[in-house]
Amino acid sequence: MSYIKEVILENFMSHEYSRIRLKKGLNLIVGPNGAGKSSIVVGISVALGQTYTERARRLRDLIRRGKEIARVSVIFDNAPVDGRRPIPFSRMDEWRISRYIRADGSYWFEVDGRTTEKAEVVYMLSKLGINPDNMAVFMHQGMIEEFLSLKPSQILQQVEEAAGLHDYRRRVMEAVEKLRGIEKEEKEVSNLMRRAEETLSFWRREYEKWNERKQLLLHRDELIRRISWAKFKKALTSFREIEEIYKEKENEIKKAEIEVEEEKKRRDETKNMLDKEWSKPKIDVEKIRRLEVELVEHSVAEAVGRVKLEYMISELKKVKSKMEEARKLLEETRKSTIGEDTGDEDPKELEEELQYVKARIAALSDVSEETGEMYAKYLAEYNDLKEKLLIVQRNKEEVLKEFDKRMEMWKTKVRELVDLVNEKYRKVMERLGGYGEVRLRDLDDIDKAGIEILASFGGSPLPIDSLSQSGGERSASIVSFLLSLQGSIKSPIRVVDEFDVHMDPHIRERILREFVEIIGDEGQSIVITPGMIPNLRAHVIVVQKVSGVSIHKEV
Repeated sequence: MSYIKEVILENFMSHEYSRIRLKKGLNLIVGPNGAGKSSIVVGISVALGQTYTERARRLRDLIRRGKEIARVSVIFDNAPVDGRRPIPFSRMDEWRISRYIRADGSYWFEVDGRTTEKAEVVYMLSKLGINPDNMAVFMHQGMIEEFLSLKPSQILQQVEEAAGLHDYRRRVMEAVEKLRGIEKEEKEVSNLMRRAEETLSFWRREYEKWNERKQLLLHRDELIRRISWAKFKKALTSFREIEEIYKEKENEIKKAEIEVEEEKKRRDETKNMLDKEWSKPKIDVEKIRRLEVELVEHSVAEAVGRVKLEYMISELKKVKSKMEEARKLLEETRKSTIGEDTGDEDPKELEEELQYVKARIAALSDVSEETGEMYAKYLAEYNDLKEKLLIVQRNKEEVLKEFDKRMEMWKTKVRELVDLVNEKYRKVMERLGGYGEVRLRDLDDIDKAGIEILASFGGSPLPIDSLSQSGGERSASIVSFLLSLQGSIKSPIRVVDEFDVHMDPHIRERILREFVEIIGDEGQSIVITPGMIPNLRAHVIVVQKVSGVSIHKEV
């Protein structure tokens, strides 16, 4: 573990040129008010890039009066320990951070003589566990009151960061951010799905009409095909009926022709017989009369037969004409038939059904031909969003599991830390003649979770504030709390500037001895205090001001 070996102040505040050597363990910087003790702490803070110092003061005001530039350097020990350097990214036995400040307000950093951005300095220090902005590690004059003004959640975060638990919080917050991002995405996808569903509902209704129209068109075509076959069948039946009549009439004509011929033959025979009778020498009047009657009868029968035959031939021609018309209709209907024979059906009934179907098609004429394509498009989009939402929800479940896991880990670590700090705080406060307790609150909500510090030097323990305790009691309680943290703090250095301004000398002595007991030779603490404590195992630096210049010496 590294520590600050030396602080060099050049034209900084009341110091012209001071090289302050520091050691591991407790370093007490003592001296009268205005001697320049706090300038050493301010110098360390400025060199390490502490934001509080920059916010509380104008940097150019830190330059010694009459000078144009100041420099503050902090030198860390980096000598190998068991073959390993405590600052692994430096190969030198010393690691130096310097900050230059000009009267015009400009400044820059140097690390081992190389100009370096502040962000890089902060990053390198974080690798060593040093955060000069953490109030549990760097506490300036008046910061005890500022510490008291912190919300419980802010105190917890300061403690976490000082104890090296900030990664557990960071991992929880990363999960929270990831969860928020997924919930935002879930909301966005859900909104898109809602709009897509509304659009899809419209196109679904249109699609149903489009599909109905499509089925009606198919049914129309089917009816047309069936009608063509029904008409063909009807024409075929009609043709066959007429053809049968034609054949019957042909047979009747043939019979009539035979009868006419037979009558003609009988007439001719009767006439021949009559001629023979007239040619006989002796005429048989009766016979001639009888033959004449027969001749008349046969002639009349023949004439009637011929008239009848002519009528029948005339009727046959009419039937033949109808048959030709039926033949033409049959050919026409045969040509119009589509597909296979649909069986015997009434074309009139089919025509009526066709008219109904056409009316339904006309009623759906406003349906776009692109409806099917549009419905398929929006259905695909909706299904894609539905699938995406399922994926997002599965991801959300995974992130929730990871969040719960990280949250539980964070809570466990925080409980362990606070339990440890509470036990130490209670013991320190007991040795100071008081009672102390550190409580966790709202641990299930990482944003609200906080630490509540209670103290009492008689009476019931109350949260530390400006009303419940005196100034000295508050300072003693806060410093005791910070002391209780020391075993858990990852930072190799701690800085406290005049914690004992309002403190009883007896309490101040006890607290300084607690510093020695708790910190021992591990780590480094730099404490500013007005006076020395006898028989205290500490590295003591006395600061005085001579002719307006701060000087120091080790005791």
